[in-house]
Amino acid sequence: RYLKMDSLAEVSQSLSRSNLLYSYLETRSLKNLNVSEFDLGIGIDKQFKIKSKFYSFNRCLVVPVRSIYGKICAIYYRKQNDHGFVTDGNKSLSYLWNFYNTLTFTNPDWIILCEGVFDSLSFESIGCKSVSLLTFNFSYRQVRDLSRYFNRYIICLDNETAASEASRSLSNLLLSKDCIVRSINTSPYKDPNEALKSLGPKFSDFIKSKLGFLPTYTERILESESDITLGASNEI
Repeated sequence: RYLKMDSLAEVSQSLSRSNLLYSYLETRSLKNLNVSEFDLGIGIDKQFKIKSKFYSFNRCLVVPVRSIYGKICAIYYRKQNDHGFVTDGNKSLSYLWNFYNTLTFTNPDWIILCEGVFDSLSFESIGCKSVSLLTFNFSYRQVRDLSRYFNRYIICLDNETAASEASRSLSNLLLSKDCIVRSINTSPYKDPNEALKSLGPKFSDFIKSKLGFLPTYTERILESESDITLGASNEI
């Protein structure tokens, strides 16, 4: 299922055309990120109907979550301490942020799995492909999709007890699906974005010291729509 919208312009405008809340990305040490690659936007003052409810993302940072087929199936929004998801009715556990873009447009050596969108963006800012589980919990549906389309993962969830337990469980499930899995944490920092904010340009060296290498990727050149890895279905 997916949100029935013609384009993101219905709910947001590109960050490149708005300074509103751009300072929020600066506080996350992500001011140099290519925001258009991830469809990041600022919510506009307009009501958007999903099923029988109306929503407004006015002045919120808007992050679209795409299904494995490229359709927008959820909206993650953030404004200061307020944040949440608007979906078609499915729980956020059904989705993987940035998975479609990663496998459609790039050939990664490894994919780094994180909890939050901004943790994944932190890795993207240093040239690593990263996918967000959108929580430290995960679903078997996510594991199914991860193992179906790729088999080399680095798990980097938050540096806390519950997330560590979730990391071990996720690792075991992916290993049972014949995936190659490595796990790291960002100790002494709470999460990847906190590490980026604290270390700045040294964040990449920090990750390299944890792994022994820095995961890379190459761009995919798509000659036609049939080259898209994850299929062409409109729905999950």
